[in-house]
Amino acid sequence: MNGIAAAPKAQFRAGKVRVALWPTQKISAETPPFNITVERRQENGEYSGVLLPEDIVKAILTLKRANDYLNSSQKLKWQEETTDEVRAPERIP
Repeated sequence: MNGIAAAPKAQFRAGKVRVALWPTQKISAETPPFNITVERRQENGEYSGVLLPEDIVKAILTLKRANDYLNSSQKLKWQEETTDEVRAPERIP
């Protein structure tokens, strides 16, 4: 295995354009959690990394949705990691 999962963690589509987030194996702290692919579905149903000029706006929209997903996932992860550490101040009678 080359560090890329067999199935994407998340996919975002607009027309024939697809952005997929593939989980990576955590090798070090610098290893990003996902590899990201931008592809276009061809007439035969297979995906290719070659985009046409009319795909640019769709690619931007799907990349924005992927970015929003990643930012919300990281925020949730941070909240889960810090939930036990953050406590409301005690009330003094």
